[in-house]
Amino acid sequence: MALRVHPRNPRYHGGGPPLVKPFCLGLRRCAFQLNELRISSALQAAIAAGVIAYLFSDVAPGAETKLWPYLLACYVALACIVPWLVGCFVEGEFGFRLSAVLGIVVALPLAVSAYYLQQSAYYWISYVFWSLTGLWPIHVVLSCVAVVRSRETPWA
Repeated sequence: MALRVHPRNPRYHGGGPPLVKPFCLGLRRCAFQLNELRISSALQAAIAAGVIAYLFSDVAPGAETKLWPYLLACYVALACIVPWLVGCFVEGEFGFRLSAVLGIVVALPLAVSAYYLQQSAYYWISYVFWSLTGLWPIHVVLSCVAVVRSRETPWA
């Protein structure tokens, strides 16, 4: 029998596990790893941005454009932004390692995609990608604040 359902476990209240877990149990405790959702959606957005840049970077500035790259760029923007606005934040959410991973794996492909699209007919998509790349320094600053707050100060 697992320890979490054992009667000696202080969190055990009898019965089985709940049928539906609550989404968020407070400011620092989530029912599931929301961090995994945020990272995976950002990775999907970076891959989609790379596909858009690969397929449409050679389109001449005055050429006719299609609708679906704009819809895919909207998905990229929503996949990067919406998971960060939903739910709560856990303690390991902001740190230097995660900021470095997000910078290399997400912000760098978005910046490269924006660079290659800025001289094509899809230059509006490059503006979206540049603005999403600009969100990464905000994550770095919040990570610095979280690291400073987590350390105990000698004068407090």
